[in-house]
Amino acid sequence: MTNHRILVVLLAVTLGMGAAQGQQQQQQQTRAHDGYWWTGSSNEFRLGFVWGYVMAMVTAADANTFKCLAEKNGGKLPEKLSSMDVLDACARGPDVVPFDFGGHFRMGQWLDGVDEFYKDFRNKGLDVQLAMRYVKEQLHGKPAKELEDEVTEWRRSAAK
Repeated sequence: MTNHRILVVLLAVTLGMGAAQGQQQQQQQTRAHDGYWWTGSSNEFRLGFVWGYVMAMVTAADANTFKCLAEKNGGKLPEKLSSMDVLDACARGPDVVPFDFGGHFRMGQWLDGVDEFYKDFRNKGLDVQLAMRYVKEQLHGKPAKELEDEVTEWRRSAAK
């Protein structure tokens, strides 16, 4: 009878550990990508994240620019660009600007910018997409007052 009890206890412990591991994995998958997640990640991961994020955004901006050029040319990309004005108009369009993370900035600048953004405890609950947007706007020279007003509104929205 004692062996039977030991087996039951061992089975219960094993099943409990498996359930706990499954729950932990599920919590990690649904965990917010915020400042706590960011600061809890390794430097290598954070650098890889900003690199991938910036490259994805540049690719999206390019794709939307090409789409605009095609739309202005009857649905297909022109073999020859008629003028730089058309390209500039497409590159500054509302479907491109939000994705325009271009510029000749080093990935370390992006990493440092996001790290600095999350040093402010008020920003810890904000999503990393907002942090990336904030750094983008900093790097592109948006005035500090406008940036502060924008992040204040993000904080207000997150608090609701």
